[in-house]
Amino acid sequence: MLNKRRRFVPNNFDDSRSHHLLVKSLFAGVSLISCFIAYNFGAVLGIFTFVGISMLFMYPKAKHLWRSIGQPRLNNFYHPEMINCYRCYHTFEKQLVDIATQSWLDNPIYLPMVFVRSQGNGHYEVMVENINLANNLTKLNSINTLKGSLPGGLTITNVSLTEDGNHYTFKVIDTNFDNQLIINSSMLGLSNNAIPLTKSEQWNYLNDPHAIISGMTGSGKSYFTSYLYLYALASGVHVTVVDPKKSDLSILAGNNNTIEDDLLSIERIADNMANKEKVPDKKRQVDFLIIDELAALKASLSKADVTRLDNAITRIGLTGRSSKTILILVTQQANAHNLPTQLREQMSMRVLLGPATKSSLEFLFPDFQGNYSAGIGKGLLSISLEDKPFQAPKILGGNSFQSIKENMQVK
Repeated sequence: MLNKRRRFVPNNFDDSRSHHLLVKSLFAGVSLISCFIAYNFGAVLGIFTFVGISMLFMYPKAKHLWRSIGQPRLNNFYHPEMINCYRCYHTFEKQLVDIATQSWLDNPIYLPMVFVRSQGNGHYEVMVENINLANNLTKLNSINTLKGSLPGGLTITNVSLTEDGNHYTFKVIDTNFDNQLIINSSMLGLSNNAIPLTKSEQWNYLNDPHAIISGMTGSGKSYFTSYLYLYALASGVHVTVVDPKKSDLSILAGNNNTIEDDLLSIERIADNMANKEKVPDKKRQVDFLIIDELAALKASLSKADVTRLDNAITRIGLTGRSSKTILILVTQQANAHNLPTQLREQMSMRVLLGPATKSSLEFLFPDFQGNYSAGIGKGLLSISLEDKPFQAPKILGGNSFQSIKENMQVK
Protein backbone atom coordinates (compact mmCIF):
# COMPACT_ATOMS: atom_id res chain seq x y z
CA MET A 1 0.00 0.00 0.00
CA LEU A 2 1.13 3.58 -0.49
CA ASN A 3 2.36 5.53 2.54
CA LYS A 4 1.67 8.84 0.88
CA ARG A 5 -0.04 10.07 -2.24
CA ARG A 6 2.10 10.19 -5.32
CA ARG A 7 2.34 13.56 -6.99
CA PHE A 8 2.58 13.67 -10.77
CA VAL A 9 3.42 16.81 -12.73
CA PRO A 10 2.59 17.31 -16.43
CA ASN A 11 6.20 17.42 -17.65
CA ASN A 12 7.13 13.97 -16.38
CA PHE A 13 3.77 12.18 -16.21
CA ASP A 14 3.72 10.75 -19.73
CA ASP A 15 7.43 10.89 -20.47
CA SER A 16 8.84 7.58 -19.27
CA ARG A 17 12.07 7.96 -21.28
CA SER A 18 13.51 10.51 -18.85
CA HIS A 19 12.78 8.12 -15.98
CA HIS A 20 14.54 5.25 -17.77
CA LEU A 21 17.53 7.46 -18.57
CA LEU A 22 17.84 8.44 -14.91
CA VAL A 23 17.78 4.81 -13.81
CA LYS A 24 20.42 3.86 -16.36
CA SER A 25 22.63 6.76 -15.29
CA LEU A 26 22.33 5.80 -11.61
CA PHE A 27 23.07 2.17 -12.41
CA ALA A 28 26.16 3.15 -14.42
CA GLY A 29 27.36 5.44 -11.60
CA VAL A 30 26.91 2.77 -8.94
CA SER A 31 28.74 0.25 -11.13
CA LEU A 32 31.70 2.60 -11.64
CA ILE A 33 31.96 3.36 -7.91
CA SER A 34 31.77 -0.34 -7.07
CA CYS A 35 34.45 -1.21 -9.63
CA PHE A 36 36.72 1.52 -8.26
CA ILE A 37 36.33 0.23 -4.68
CA ALA A 38 36.79 -3.39 -5.81
CA TYR A 39 40.00 -2.50 -7.67
CA ASN A 40 41.50 -0.58 -4.74
CA PHE A 41 40.06 -2.30 -1.66
CA GLY A 42 39.03 -5.78 -2.78
CA ALA A 43 36.19 -7.54 -4.65
CA VAL A 44 34.14 -8.32 -1.53
CA LEU A 45 33.93 -4.68 -0.48
CA GLY A 46 33.06 -3.72 -4.07
CA ILE A 47 30.15 -6.18 -4.14
CA PHE A 48 28.85 -4.97 -0.77
CA THR A 49 29.03 -1.39 -2.03
CA PHE A 50 27.06 -2.22 -5.18
CA VAL A 51 24.36 -4.12 -3.25
CA GLY A 52 24.14 -1.48 -0.51
CA ILE A 53 23.73 1.50 -2.83
CA SER A 54 21.26 -0.43 -5.02
CA MET A 55 19.11 -1.25 -1.99
CA LEU A 56 18.84 2.46 -1.19
CA PHE A 57 16.93 2.86 -4.45
CA MET A 58 15.07 -0.45 -4.21
CA TYR A 59 13.97 -0.08 -0.58
CA PRO A 60 10.86 2.09 -1.22
CA LYS A 61 9.49 -0.39 -3.77
CA ALA A 62 10.31 -3.34 -1.53
CA LYS A 63 8.59 -1.56 1.35
CA HIS A 64 5.45 -0.96 -0.74
CA LEU A 65 5.37 -4.61 -1.81
CA TRP A 66 5.89 -5.82 1.75
CA ARG A 67 3.08 -3.70 3.15
CA SER A 68 0.70 -4.32 0.24
CA ILE A 69 0.60 -8.02 1.07
CA GLY A 70 0.03 -7.55 4.79
CA GLN A 71 3.63 -7.72 6.08
CA PRO A 72 3.83 -11.55 5.98
CA ARG A 73 6.49 -13.64 7.60
CA LEU A 74 9.42 -14.54 5.38
CA ASN A 75 8.32 -18.16 4.97
CA ASN A 76 4.91 -16.96 3.69
CA PHE A 77 6.24 -14.36 1.28
CA TYR A 78 5.65 -16.54 -1.79
CA HIS A 79 2.38 -18.05 -0.57
CA PRO A 80 -0.27 -17.92 -3.37
CA GLU A 81 -2.57 -15.78 -1.20
CA MET A 82 0.19 -13.20 -0.71
CA ILE A 83 1.12 -13.22 -4.38
CA ASN A 84 -2.51 -12.64 -5.37
CA CYS A 85 -2.68 -9.73 -2.91
CA TYR A 86 0.20 -8.08 -4.70
CA ARG A 87 -1.33 -8.88 -8.09
CA CYS A 88 -4.52 -7.08 -6.98
CA TYR A 89 -2.53 -4.16 -5.60
CA HIS A 90 -0.41 -3.78 -8.74
CA THR A 91 -3.46 -3.92 -11.03
CA PHE A 92 -5.42 -1.31 -9.08
CA GLU A 93 -2.38 0.97 -8.79
CA LYS A 94 -1.79 0.78 -12.55
CA GLN A 95 -5.47 1.44 -13.26
CA LEU A 96 -5.41 4.53 -11.06
CA VAL A 97 -2.48 5.89 -13.03
CA ASP A 98 -4.28 5.19 -16.32
CA ILE A 99 -7.40 7.01 -15.10
CA ALA A 100 -5.21 9.91 -13.99
CA THR A 101 -3.82 10.31 -17.50
CA GLN A 102 -7.34 10.33 -18.97
CA SER A 103 -8.72 12.90 -16.51
CA TRP A 104 -5.69 15.18 -16.41
CA LEU A 105 -6.35 18.74 -15.22
CA ASP A 106 -4.11 21.79 -14.98
CA ASN A 107 -3.29 21.05 -11.34
CA PRO A 108 -1.13 18.14 -10.17
CA ILE A 109 -3.01 14.90 -9.41
CA TYR A 110 -2.76 13.04 -6.13
CA LEU A 111 -3.42 9.32 -6.46
CA PRO A 112 -5.62 7.61 -3.88
CA MET A 113 -4.02 5.16 -1.48
CA VAL A 114 -4.69 1.47 -2.20
CA PHE A 115 -4.95 -1.17 0.53
CA VAL A 116 -5.19 -4.92 -0.14
CA ARG A 117 -6.17 -7.48 2.46
CA SER A 118 -6.45 -11.26 2.14
CA GLN A 119 -9.56 -12.72 3.76
CA GLY A 120 -8.51 -16.31 3.13
CA ASN A 121 -9.79 -19.04 0.82
CA GLY A 122 -9.34 -16.99 -2.33
CA HIS A 123 -11.19 -13.88 -1.08
CA TYR A 124 -9.57 -10.43 -1.12
CA GLU A 125 -10.64 -6.94 -0.17
CA VAL A 126 -9.22 -3.91 -1.98
CA MET A 127 -9.85 -0.48 -0.46
CA VAL A 128 -9.32 2.65 -2.55
CA GLU A 129 -9.22 6.06 -0.88
CA ASN A 130 -12.27 8.16 -1.73
CA ILE A 131 -11.06 11.30 -3.46
CA ASN A 132 -12.22 12.68 -6.79
CA LEU A 133 -10.03 10.31 -8.76
CA ALA A 134 -11.37 7.35 -6.79
CA ASN A 135 -14.91 8.40 -7.71
CA ASN A 136 -13.94 8.11 -11.37
CA LEU A 137 -12.66 4.61 -10.71
CA THR A 138 -16.07 3.33 -9.65
CA LYS A 139 -17.83 4.44 -12.82
CA LEU A 140 -19.14 1.50 -14.82
CA ASN A 141 -16.59 1.74 -17.65
CA SER A 142 -13.70 1.90 -15.21
CA ILE A 143 -15.02 -1.12 -13.31
CA ASN A 144 -15.37 -3.09 -16.54
CA THR A 145 -11.80 -2.12 -17.45
CA LEU A 146 -10.61 -3.31 -14.06
CA LYS A 147 -12.40 -6.63 -14.49
CA GLY A 148 -10.62 -7.16 -17.77
CA SER A 149 -7.23 -6.15 -16.39
CA LEU A 150 -7.23 -8.34 -13.28
CA PRO A 151 -4.88 -11.33 -13.61
CA GLY A 152 -6.31 -14.73 -14.53
CA GLY A 153 -8.84 -16.15 -12.10
CA LEU A 154 -9.36 -12.91 -10.16
CA THR A 155 -12.71 -11.16 -10.55
CA ILE A 156 -14.51 -8.23 -8.90
CA THR A 157 -17.88 -9.25 -7.45
CA ASN A 158 -18.94 -6.17 -5.52
CA VAL A 159 -18.13 -2.47 -5.09
CA SER A 160 -19.36 -0.45 -2.11
CA LEU A 161 -18.61 2.75 -0.21
CA THR A 162 -17.60 2.37 3.44
CA GLU A 163 -19.93 3.83 6.07
CA ASP A 164 -17.51 6.64 6.86
CA GLY A 165 -17.32 7.53 3.16
CA ASN A 166 -13.51 7.45 3.18
CA HIS A 167 -12.93 4.39 0.99
CA TYR A 168 -14.43 2.34 -1.80
CA THR A 169 -14.29 -1.39 -1.06
CA PHE A 170 -13.81 -3.87 -3.91
CA LYS A 171 -14.55 -7.54 -3.23
CA VAL A 172 -12.21 -9.69 -5.31
CA ILE A 173 -12.38 -13.49 -5.60
CA ASP A 174 -9.94 -16.00 -7.08
CA THR A 175 -12.26 -18.28 -9.05
CA ASN A 176 -9.45 -20.82 -9.48
CA PHE A 177 -9.21 -21.39 -5.74
CA ASP A 178 -10.33 -24.90 -4.79
CA ASN A 179 -13.10 -24.01 -2.34
CA GLN A 180 -15.40 -26.91 -3.14
CA LEU A 181 -16.73 -28.99 -0.25
CA ILE A 182 -16.56 -32.79 -0.34
CA ILE A 183 -19.65 -34.58 1.01
CA ASN A 184 -19.47 -37.65 3.23
CA SER A 185 -21.68 -39.07 5.97
CA SER A 186 -19.24 -38.18 8.78
CA MET A 187 -19.39 -34.43 8.11
CA LEU A 188 -23.20 -34.18 8.03
CA GLY A 189 -24.92 -32.52 10.97
CA LEU A 190 -21.71 -31.30 12.63
CA SER A 191 -22.75 -27.64 12.56
CA ASN A 192 -25.74 -26.53 14.63
CA ASN A 193 -28.20 -24.27 12.77
CA ALA A 194 -25.71 -23.87 9.91
CA ILE A 195 -25.06 -25.85 6.73
CA PRO A 196 -21.55 -25.66 5.20
CA LEU A 197 -21.70 -24.72 1.52
CA THR A 198 -17.98 -24.42 0.71
CA LYS A 199 -14.76 -24.68 2.71
CA SER A 200 -15.18 -21.05 3.75
CA GLU A 201 -18.95 -20.39 3.53
CA GLN A 202 -21.92 -21.65 5.49
CA TRP A 203 -25.62 -20.91 5.63
CA ASN A 204 -27.02 -20.16 9.08
CA TYR A 205 -30.65 -20.78 8.29
CA LEU A 206 -31.96 -19.29 11.55
CA ASN A 207 -30.12 -15.98 11.12
CA ASP A 208 -30.63 -15.88 7.33
CA PRO A 209 -33.86 -17.82 6.75
CA HIS A 210 -35.29 -19.07 3.46
CA ALA A 211 -33.53 -19.90 0.21
CA ILE A 212 -34.20 -20.02 -3.51
CA ILE A 213 -32.23 -22.25 -5.85
CA SER A 214 -32.53 -21.72 -9.59
CA GLY A 215 -31.02 -23.37 -12.63
CA MET A 216 -31.90 -25.02 -15.90
CA THR A 217 -32.29 -28.77 -16.30
CA GLY A 218 -28.98 -30.51 -15.63
CA SER A 219 -27.44 -27.54 -13.82
CA GLY A 220 -27.06 -29.45 -10.53
CA LYS A 221 -29.78 -27.72 -8.49
CA SER A 222 -31.49 -30.98 -7.43
CA TYR A 223 -28.09 -32.42 -6.48
CA PHE A 224 -27.38 -29.38 -4.30
CA THR A 225 -30.89 -29.48 -2.81
CA SER A 226 -30.38 -33.15 -1.90
CA TYR A 227 -27.28 -32.15 0.03
CA LEU A 228 -29.21 -29.48 1.95
CA TYR A 229 -31.92 -32.05 2.70
CA LEU A 230 -29.45 -34.61 4.05
CA TYR A 231 -27.53 -32.10 6.15
CA ALA A 232 -30.71 -30.69 7.70
CA LEU A 233 -32.00 -34.21 8.38
CA ALA A 234 -28.72 -35.21 10.05
CA SER A 235 -28.96 -32.07 12.22
CA GLY A 236 -32.32 -33.16 13.63
CA VAL A 237 -34.41 -30.81 11.50
CA HIS A 238 -37.88 -31.97 10.47
CA VAL A 239 -37.86 -31.82 6.65
CA THR A 240 -40.89 -31.89 4.35
CA VAL A 241 -40.13 -32.46 0.67
CA VAL A 242 -42.61 -31.54 -2.06
CA ASP A 243 -41.49 -32.82 -5.45
CA PRO A 244 -44.27 -32.98 -8.05
CA LYS A 245 -41.85 -34.47 -10.60
CA LYS A 246 -41.20 -37.44 -8.27
CA SER A 247 -37.52 -37.27 -9.17
CA ASP A 248 -34.36 -38.17 -7.22
CA LEU A 249 -35.15 -35.89 -4.27
CA SER A 250 -38.59 -37.50 -3.81
CA ILE A 251 -37.03 -40.96 -3.91
CA LEU A 252 -34.36 -39.90 -1.40
CA ALA A 253 -37.01 -38.49 0.95
CA GLY A 254 -39.46 -41.36 0.37
CA ASN A 255 -42.26 -38.98 -0.63
CA ASN A 256 -45.10 -40.62 -2.59
CA ASN A 257 -47.79 -38.04 -1.85
CA THR A 258 -50.28 -36.84 -4.43
CA ILE A 259 -50.33 -33.20 -5.53
CA GLU A 260 -53.35 -32.52 -3.33
CA ASP A 261 -51.60 -34.13 -0.34
CA ASP A 262 -48.55 -31.94 -0.99
CA LEU A 263 -50.68 -28.80 -1.08
CA LEU A 264 -52.40 -29.75 2.17
CA SER A 265 -49.05 -30.43 3.87
CA ILE A 266 -47.76 -26.99 2.81
CA GLU A 267 -50.87 -25.34 4.25
CA ARG A 268 -50.54 -27.34 7.49
CA ILE A 269 -46.95 -26.14 7.90
CA ALA A 270 -48.08 -22.54 7.38
CA ASP A 271 -50.98 -22.94 9.83
CA ASN A 272 -48.78 -24.61 12.45
CA MET A 273 -46.43 -21.61 12.73
CA ALA A 274 -48.73 -19.90 15.23
CA ASN A 275 -48.75 -22.99 17.48
CA LYS A 276 -44.95 -23.28 17.32
CA GLU A 277 -44.52 -19.73 18.58
CA LYS A 278 -46.30 -20.70 21.79
CA VAL A 279 -43.41 -23.08 22.56
CA PRO A 280 -40.26 -21.59 24.22
CA ASP A 281 -37.69 -20.63 21.62
CA LYS A 282 -35.04 -23.13 22.77
CA LYS A 283 -37.51 -26.00 22.55
CA ARG A 284 -38.99 -24.92 19.24
CA GLN A 285 -38.63 -27.50 16.44
CA VAL A 286 -36.91 -26.36 13.25
CA ASP A 287 -38.93 -27.23 10.14
CA PHE A 288 -37.70 -27.21 6.54
CA LEU A 289 -40.14 -27.07 3.63
CA ILE A 290 -38.40 -27.91 0.34
CA ILE A 291 -40.42 -27.42 -2.87
CA ASP A 292 -38.76 -28.86 -5.97
CA GLU A 293 -39.93 -27.74 -8.54
CA LEU A 294 -42.11 -24.68 -7.83
CA ALA A 295 -43.12 -24.00 -11.45
CA ALA A 296 -44.02 -27.66 -12.04
CA LEU A 297 -46.13 -27.67 -8.88
CA LYS A 298 -48.02 -24.57 -9.99
CA ALA A 299 -48.54 -26.01 -13.47
CA SER A 300 -50.23 -29.09 -11.99
CA LEU A 301 -52.67 -27.06 -9.86
CA SER A 302 -55.87 -25.26 -10.71
CA LYS A 303 -55.98 -21.48 -10.57
CA ALA A 304 -57.70 -21.56 -7.19
CA ASP A 305 -55.13 -24.01 -5.81
CA VAL A 306 -52.25 -21.86 -7.12
CA THR A 307 -53.71 -19.00 -5.06
CA ARG A 308 -53.80 -21.29 -2.01
CA LEU A 309 -50.15 -22.26 -2.62
CA ASP A 310 -48.99 -18.66 -3.06
CA ASN A 311 -50.79 -17.61 0.13
CA ALA A 312 -49.19 -20.44 2.13
CA ILE A 313 -45.61 -19.98 0.96
CA THR A 314 -45.89 -16.19 1.26
CA ARG A 315 -46.99 -16.56 4.89
CA ILE A 316 -44.03 -18.85 5.57
CA GLY A 317 -41.64 -16.48 3.82
CA LEU A 318 -42.85 -13.42 5.71
CA THR A 319 -43.32 -14.87 9.20
CA GLY A 320 -41.43 -18.18 9.25
CA ARG A 321 -38.29 -16.86 10.91
CA SER A 322 -39.78 -16.43 14.38
CA SER A 323 -41.32 -19.92 14.31
CA LYS A 324 -38.13 -21.51 12.88
CA THR A 325 -39.95 -22.58 9.72
CA ILE A 326 -37.53 -22.40 6.79
CA LEU A 327 -38.64 -22.33 3.16
CA ILE A 328 -36.44 -23.62 0.31
CA LEU A 329 -37.79 -23.05 -3.20
CA VAL A 330 -36.26 -24.71 -6.27
CA THR A 331 -37.20 -23.51 -9.74
CA GLN A 332 -35.85 -23.56 -13.28
CA GLN A 333 -36.83 -19.99 -14.04
CA ALA A 334 -36.59 -17.38 -11.29
CA ASN A 335 -39.00 -14.60 -12.23
CA ALA A 336 -41.90 -12.61 -10.85
CA HIS A 337 -44.39 -15.06 -12.38
CA ASN A 338 -43.08 -18.02 -10.35
CA LEU A 339 -41.93 -16.07 -7.31
CA PRO A 340 -43.62 -12.82 -6.25
CA THR A 341 -41.12 -9.99 -5.70
CA GLN A 342 -42.39 -9.60 -2.13
CA LEU A 343 -41.37 -13.22 -1.43
CA ARG A 344 -38.04 -12.88 -3.25
CA GLU A 345 -36.98 -10.18 -0.80
CA GLN A 346 -37.37 -12.71 2.06
CA MET A 347 -34.96 -15.19 0.48
CA SER A 348 -31.74 -14.63 2.46
CA MET A 349 -29.85 -17.26 0.45
CA ARG A 350 -30.01 -17.21 -3.32
CA VAL A 351 -28.25 -19.72 -5.56
CA LEU A 352 -28.05 -19.71 -9.35
CA LEU A 353 -26.44 -22.76 -10.99
CA GLY A 354 -25.50 -23.50 -14.58
CA PRO A 355 -26.30 -21.39 -17.66
CA ALA A 356 -28.90 -18.75 -16.90
CA THR A 357 -31.06 -16.29 -18.75
CA LYS A 358 -30.43 -12.59 -18.26
CA SER A 359 -33.84 -12.20 -16.62
CA SER A 360 -33.10 -14.89 -14.00
CA LEU A 361 -29.70 -13.37 -13.21
CA GLU A 362 -31.16 -9.89 -12.81
CA PHE A 363 -34.14 -11.16 -10.80
CA LEU A 364 -32.01 -13.04 -8.24
CA PHE A 365 -28.92 -10.81 -8.26
CA PRO A 366 -30.03 -7.28 -9.21
CA ASP A 367 -26.80 -5.69 -7.91
CA PHE A 368 -24.33 -8.21 -9.34
CA GLN A 369 -21.56 -6.49 -11.31
CA GLY A 370 -19.17 -9.35 -12.06
CA ASN A 371 -18.85 -11.62 -15.08
CA TYR A 372 -21.19 -14.59 -14.70
CA SER A 373 -19.59 -17.90 -15.62
CA ALA A 374 -21.34 -21.20 -15.01
CA GLY A 375 -21.21 -24.93 -15.51
CA ILE A 376 -22.74 -27.99 -13.87
CA GLY A 377 -22.83 -27.24 -10.14
CA LYS A 378 -21.26 -23.81 -10.65
CA GLY A 379 -22.79 -20.36 -10.51
CA LEU A 380 -23.53 -17.63 -7.99
CA LEU A 381 -24.27 -17.61 -4.29
CA SER A 382 -25.68 -14.74 -2.25
CA ILE A 383 -26.22 -14.76 1.51
CA SER A 384 -27.57 -11.50 2.93
CA LEU A 385 -26.99 -9.73 -0.40
CA GLU A 386 -23.27 -10.54 -0.72
CA ASP A 387 -22.78 -12.08 -4.19
CA LYS A 388 -19.99 -14.65 -4.68
CA PRO A 389 -19.00 -17.23 -7.30
CA PHE A 390 -20.08 -20.65 -6.09
CA GLN A 391 -19.35 -24.32 -6.69
CA ALA A 392 -21.76 -26.73 -5.05
CA PRO A 393 -20.49 -29.56 -2.82
CA LYS A 394 -19.82 -32.93 -4.43
CA ILE A 395 -19.74 -36.58 -3.36
CA LEU A 396 -16.58 -38.62 -3.69
CA GLY A 397 -16.70 -41.27 -6.41
CA GLY A 398 -18.45 -44.53 -5.56
CA ASN A 399 -20.91 -42.95 -3.13
CA SER A 400 -24.46 -41.67 -3.53
CA PHE A 401 -26.90 -39.62 -1.49
CA GLN A 402 -28.85 -42.80 -0.76
CA SER A 403 -25.80 -44.61 0.63
CA ILE A 404 -24.82 -41.55 2.66
CA LYS A 405 -28.35 -41.36 4.12
CA GLU A 406 -28.17 -45.03 5.12
CA ASN A 407 -24.83 -44.51 6.88
CA MET A 408 -25.43 -41.16 8.55
CA GLN A 409 -26.55 -40.70 12.13
CA VAL A 410 -29.50 -38.41 12.77
CA LYS A 411 -29.44 -36.28 15.92
